Amino acid sequence: MTVPITRIPIRRKAGPGRLLLLTALFLAIFFSIGAALESSGVKAFDTSIHDATRSLKGSAADAVARAFDAAGSTVGFAAITLLLAGVFLALRRGWDAVLTAAATVGAWGLNTIAKHVYDRPRPELEALFTADGFGYPSGNATIGAALVGFAAIAFLSEARTPGAKTAIAIAAAALVLLFGATRIYAGVHYPTDIIGGYALGFAYLTVLAVLRRRLLS
Repeated sequence: MTVPITRIPIRRKAGPGRLLLLTALFLAIFFSIGAALESSGVKAFDTSIHDATRSLKGSAADAVARAFDAAGSTVGFAAITLLLAGVFLALRRGWDAVLTAAATVGAWGLNTIAKHVYDRPRPELEALFTADGFGYPSGNATIGAALVGFAAIAFLSEARTPGAKTAIAIAAAALVLLFGATRIYAGVHYPTDIIGGYALGFAYLTVLAVLRRRLLS
């Protein structure tokens, strides 16, 4: 007697094609915002968000913003990158260590080029601390999205339980959000600087995800 075998559907990961479609989507968002920086709609949006953040001012929020400013500095991102690369090397995951460095260096390079292309001044507000350079797109948002996002992808690929995967995803999302939100709170970036930075960082992240899949397959 033949026992019928029930096929269990397997959830497939997004293929390279879908990931590259996401790249195109994020780049479309980035370029669309960049093209509209001087529009009244963008200016009204930025002003409304900055006005809303004034009610959040406080010593605890100031401390969080300063902490993420330090973490998002050149030294801070370099330290985070070296720490993550060291963890991956200890786990004998050499390509993840290399791609972690590529996430930071590549995102920094893309952001530097973009800042000089758009040449957008920073907000003329009473800032919590000083920040140099142009505003669009935010470097902290760009690098934070690429670096933290890649680390999350790498750790999620090894997580064995739903609880661990959920914890990794929530922690990564919170960190990326805070890297950007604290810049708005501190008055050193317009909200659209942050959104554009996220779009550019996530676009680069999808490329890294495709590259990682090919290197590890």
